Amino acid sequence: MSNPPKDARGVLIESGPEALRAAALDVVPFTPEAPAETYTRTVTPLQWAEIEKRVQLAGGGYRENVFAAELKNLLPLVLTTGTAWRVFDGCRWELIAGPERFLPLALELLGHFNHATARRAGDLIAHIGAACQTTQQWRGAYTFDSGGAVLINLANGILRVTQTTIDLGPHDWTQGFCLVIPTAWEPRAACPCFTATIAEAMPDTDDRELFRLFAGSVLEPSARLEAGLAVFGPSGTGKSTLVNEGVAEAIGGPASGTVSRVSLRQLCDPKSYSLPGLEFSLVNIITEGDALEVEESGNFKGIISGEPFECREIYGKPRNIVTTSKLLLATNSLPRFRNGTDAEGRRLRLLNFDQVPATPDPELKHRIHAEAPGVFLWMVKALQDVLALRVMPWGGASAKRVTDRFALSNDSLGCFVTTECTFDPAGHTPREELIAAFNEFADSHGFSADNAVWFFRKLFDRFPHLTAKKRGGVRSIVGITLKADFRAG
Repeated sequence: MSNPPKDARGVLIESGPEALRAAALDVVPFTPEAPAETYTRTVTPLQWAEIEKRVQLAGGGYRENVFAAELKNLLPLVLTTGTAWRVFDGCRWELIAGPERFLPLALELLGHFNHATARRAGDLIAHIGAACQTTQQWRGAYTFDSGGAVLINLANGILRVTQTTIDLGPHDWTQGFCLVIPTAWEPRAACPCFTATIAEAMPDTDDRELFRLFAGSVLEPSARLEAGLAVFGPSGTGKSTLVNEGVAEAIGGPASGTVSRVSLRQLCDPKSYSLPGLEFSLVNIITEGDALEVEESGNFKGIISGEPFECREIYGKPRNIVTTSKLLLATNSLPRFRNGTDAEGRRLRLLNFDQVPATPDPELKHRIHAEAPGVFLWMVKALQDVLALRVMPWGGASAKRVTDRFALSNDSLGCFVTTECTFDPAGHTPREELIAAFNEFADSHGFSADNAVWFFRKLFDRFPHLTAKKRGGVRSIVGITLKADFRAG
């Protein structure tokens, strides 16, 4: 008796990278956007004749491995992880709701040989699911290759970007991309309306450079620069248009999965069901209604730094993920972290949009939206400069003033201690003198000081090496002194 035939894709009966690579050469087109719940494919008379021949060579009759191999030949390229099924549509691996959509085709195959039963059809699907188990690392729309170049999965191929070169190659299923940026690579594309709007909205060249480099960092599959960006200012200054119609649409917008919109409150809530949406996104955009005062900033800091965090989908099990999604806030005012420290300020760049056009352009959003290929090219060229960066710049003079202001409002205690105090294990300062100095510091910088209970509770929580003791009969804080120039003032 002849040995059972090998699957034409080499997956069910023969496994291994070479077999899978050969399988990818004959991928059946798959359209994940199709609303139909079942997968349909027309089998030609010639294909039926070939299937009949292979079944006869295998001894005829029903054999699960033989029919599973034939069914696999009729499906798109499939890989499974546990109970999750993914199919390759020619440019990305699409997660499907379940393999049940393949049951009608399984029944058609079995029925052609008078072996059709629901149980057998289910067995064939289960056989394929078990044979196609993989340890493939799934990625969003970008990754680094072994040489350190950035690979970006686009509609018309995979773009390879280094500091000095940009090359477009074919799609490659082995990269494990789960998302695709629907923008095509057009090396001669332009975005004159987009760049003119940037120049009008940000007169300072250093501010424009910060915006450009941050947009480039959105395409870097790394959190090494540990930098988010907040653009804020009144309505009509162009910030939302540049962010949403420019940067976001250039990489596909929310519909493509490359742009997420998890609010600041959801971001900072470790129990939020929205956090899994960050896993494969390139940028998370937070808008005015989302930028509220939040209690806890742990996730905010950790996500910007590329640290793992726990999340779960609704009804799902908790799991740890790491994201390289960049955080971009476009709001009318700055965010506030109720228990903020200098950690938020170190990770957040700020740009103040205060230029309102004399004559607003009602078509501006549509015009910038139409420049998506040019904006993407602008971002890729910025990415080349980002790859050489060690630190994300802070912008121009206006941006630095805003950054200082944010530090005061977000971490007034830390700013006071840093600028007006000195840690001295042998030194001490009377309690009332220290709180009076803080109140004076607050008044001089134009913000309201909190009460003494808040001040000392935060002081000891932040700097646990400080202690409260009496010195010469006076209640004092040991380990800290006021700088001489502050006392003199």
